[in-house]
Amino acid sequence: MSFWRYWRDRFRESVVKARVIAEAVLFVLFLTGGLVLFKLPKFPMDKTIWWSVFLTFVVIFLVEICFVSPYRHVKSLQKSHTGEKAALLTQLAELEQKLQRQRTASVMKVIDEAVRLIREHRITFTLYALQQAGVGDLQTEEEFEQVREAIIQRNQLDPVTGLSLTKHEIRWLDLIKFANKKGIELSTPTAVYDCIVEWLGPRITQLP
Repeated sequence: MSFWRYWRDRFRESVVKARVIAEAVLFVLFLTGGLVLFKLPKFPMDKTIWWSVFLTFVVIFLVEICFVSPYRHVKSLQKSHTGEKAALLTQLAELEQKLQRQRTASVMKVIDEAVRLIREHRITFTLYALQQAGVGDLQTEEEFEQVREAIIQRNQLDPVTGLSLTKHEIRWLDLIKFANKKGIELSTPTAVYDCIVEWLGPRITQLP
């Protein structure tokens, strides 16, 4: 909003407010003036009422345009911004819930497919079953851990037990993504060890 437009709006608002109050004062003076004239017929009521209303209008106008109207304008902006912020937060929360539902669906799809492969193809090396079930398409290590825990809860072997070669922390989802990119099938512990060596390279600090 430009400087001139801002003060033009404040001027219009202040004039309206001051006029309303001045009209109210005029009405009150009209009532009281009737009583005064009833007691003092020679009292200069016309000028008194005019000056009273005029001064009231000027004072109220100055107070409105200098203090009250800018304050109301700021409060309206704050209220508007608060509403926009609340709407934005609501949209973000809905988007987060949507992403969470999508992730949950992806995790469950991998779990169900892995369990099916293990049972139908009698796969004993469960990490390979996870790779074939598409665990590498997940987005976070947390999701991988959810799949891992679900496989264990279904009375299957822990997919990563005994497979760590080094002191370096293995981020298993990253390893599987690396294996998928290189076309490496993690079908045996040896294949996993070789993949870890290739993946970590100079980061390996200790071999058994």
